[in-house]
Amino acid sequence: MTVRAFLALTKVGCAHALVPDILQGKTTVAEASRSYNLPPSEIEKWIDEGKRGMENALRTSPRDQRRYVANITSPTSLEDNTGET
Repeated sequence: MTVRAFLALTKVGCAHALVPDILQGKTTVAEASRSYNLPPSEIEKWIDEGKRGMENALRTSPRDQRRYVANITSPTSLEDNTGET
C-alpha cells in the first residue's frame, strides 16, 4: 500500500466504507479518486479485493459440498426422485 493510499484511508475512515458506496452506485471510482487524491487503480484494487471476499463468503464449505454430493448420489435419493422403487 502506498503512503498516499494509507493517508486516504485515514480520510475515508477505511476502504470498506468507500467500496460499498461505489458498488451501490452512490459514487464512482473517478469521483472517489478526485475526492481522496488517490489513483483510480488503487480504488479498483480495493473493489476487486472486496468482490473476491464476497465470492468466497458465498461459497459452500468443502464439508457442506461433500454432504450435498452424498445426498444426491445415494440410492434412496435417486429412487425418491424418479418415483420408482
